Amino acid sequence: MDDATSSATAHLLTIDAVKWGIGALSRQRIHPHFLAYLQLHRRAAENPSGYVDEPRWAELRPLLEVPGGPPKKPNYRPLWTNIDNDGSAYWFNGNLAGSFAQSSIRTTAGFLIVDGHYGLAPGHVEQVVDSLLYGSPAPAVAMGAYFLRNFGFQTADVTPSTSDIVQGFREWFRFDDDDEFNQIFESVEPQVDFPWFEELSTKELS
Repeated sequence: MDDATSSATAHLLTIDAVKWGIGALSRQRIHPHFLAYLQLHRRAAENPSGYVDEPRWAELRPLLEVPGGPPKKPNYRPLWTNIDNDGSAYWFNGNLAGSFAQSSIRTTAGFLIVDGHYGLAPGHVEQVVDSLLYGSPAPAVAMGAYFLRNFGFQTADVTPSTSDIVQGFREWFRFDDDDEFNQIFESVEPQVDFPWFEELSTKELS
């Protein structure tokens, strides 16, 4: 998986795939602070202690920024606890550090703060599923279909599949442990009537 603009030939997720991902995510109760967990998981993978001194929230920007949103709200994340809302809550401002400040996540995701630091303590998997996913694993294909929409997928002589979407998502957020991943996510292949990927040439990417 690469940034779409960095490769001569790339397979990109289709618009239909991205729309499907948004719809699937918005139909399930997933707390927006699940994004904070995903980023901290990415960063904690680089620190054996589990502490995260620098969350680097800006790394989420290419996954969240969508043009054409409300004024001063460049980020779009189709995650919300109230599945009957009108969708306006999916847009939020550009201050990611403020959105995921310790004071902001303490109530819903206080387990992501360990001894005054961001981090992942033992037992965090169960807490994530209970507190941020409301007991139901997150749909991995939908997560990848939306959050990796701006990235190119490279495979050897074949069109990528939903398994490549899941693998790309796992690689981005450093879910290297199968048992951990399978507790937090479900990876059932959806039955759809559209292609997941389209191939773009060098001319189309320039």
